[in-house]
Amino acid sequence: MNLDPRLQSDSTFVTDLGLCQVRLSHNAAFPWIILIPRLPDVTEIIDLSPVDQQQLTQEIDLSSRVMRSLFAPTKLNVASLGNVVPQLHIHVIARSDTDPAWPGPVWNSGVSATYSAADQVARVALIREAFEATALTPLASPLAQMHQTSLMAAQTGFDWDSPFQVAEKVREELEEVLVEARKDPSPLRKFALQDELGDLLFAWVNLARHCHVDPDIAARTGLEKFQKQYARFEAHLKAEGLVVRQMSLPELTTAWRACKDKSLLPFSTFPLETERLILRPVEDEDATSMALLANDMRVAGNLRTMPYPYTLADAHSFIEKAKEARQRALILRLAIIRKADHAFIGGIGLESDTIGYWLGHNFWGQGYGTEAARALVTFAFTVLEKPMLKISALVDNAASRRIIEKLGFTQTEIREGISLAYEGTRPEIWYALSREDFMRRAA
Repeated sequence: MNLDPRLQSDSTFVTDLGLCQVRLSHNAAFPWIILIPRLPDVTEIIDLSPVDQQQLTQEIDLSSRVMRSLFAPTKLNVASLGNVVPQLHIHVIARSDTDPAWPGPVWNSGVSATYSAADQVARVALIREAFEATALTPLASPLAQMHQTSLMAAQTGFDWDSPFQVAEKVREELEEVLVEARKDPSPLRKFALQDELGDLLFAWVNLARHCHVDPDIAARTGLEKFQKQYARFEAHLKAEGLVVRQMSLPELTTAWRACKDKSLLPFSTFPLETERLILRPVEDEDATSMALLANDMRVAGNLRTMPYPYTLADAHSFIEKAKEARQRALILRLAIIRKADHAFIGGIGLESDTIGYWLGHNFWGQGYGTEAARALVTFAFTVLEKPMLKISALVDNAASRRIIEKLGFTQTEIREGISLAYEGTRPEIWYALSREDFMRRAA
């Protein structure tokens, strides 16, 4: 979903319903949520299909009941304005006759307050749990209905402990699909294979839930990505005078890769240099230093995908995968090297529109994180011309949050994120920065 930057900066993600994303307004003076249909180019309710209009009505009803049960308001204010932000969004505000703006509207009242990080996490969790506990008759897709059903089962205690366990279930179901697919085809086999594929899809939806991903959004994103890629593919073939049905599979594969060139990363531009640092692709020679610095819970505990303990084998595996990604020119995995002594002091990377970085504990508090991140952000916006970048930090990682905010990123949501080091989840804050805002600040 493409979210208007003003909605993104003024609110935090709570949960996804069948149609709408639910976000908490950053104005802590009022219990205030915003519903935003996850559809492109929608500015009015009449832009929605009849089915989506029914779904929206039902989700407004659900949201109103959630807010009334939590905050016992004197009156619920439900409104869709859009004079300033045209993207369709619906406000649901629990008003009290004791609030400072009563009985007037909250808009332009001048009444505002700010959540502390802890209060915001608590308020988001409270509202999310209320949504999960409140029944909604599904009008959405089968994937959304699977998601809702799995939530209901989880609330009874029938659930996996971690996404890693669900991933094993997905592998198990995939193997059963392959076993069934290898059998001789017959009309009855079709139904058996259909059942196995249904089980695989349900396991995949559970994995999406444990990863805090809406399966409908993931499916829609994958569809849109393929549609855009295939349009480039067709244009490429047409320009070359080629016809799909006259080409072999290897020829088609080569053509498919060729039409992805616009998304490839220009590794020839590296290394990047700053006043004190060099950012270059990771190499085998970095493995020992990487393992030494990363094998520290103060480091690994702040990252999503770094295990603890972190061994030399982990470092070699990471570098090997980085090399493979480099050959496809799709993902940046860079070493942060200190110029003064050519020491490896950490890592930084870019995958799609998301930046991540880490430093060895001995190098904290010296401005290296800000210097490295600023260089990569500048590269992403000026060379790659990325329209938007995202980055995250744990709620309790105040130092990293200061770096992110110093670079101009604004908070978009708080959610639970996977932590390999802790073998579970921890609350993290996500931030975003648009190219437009970056260029304005740079000017």
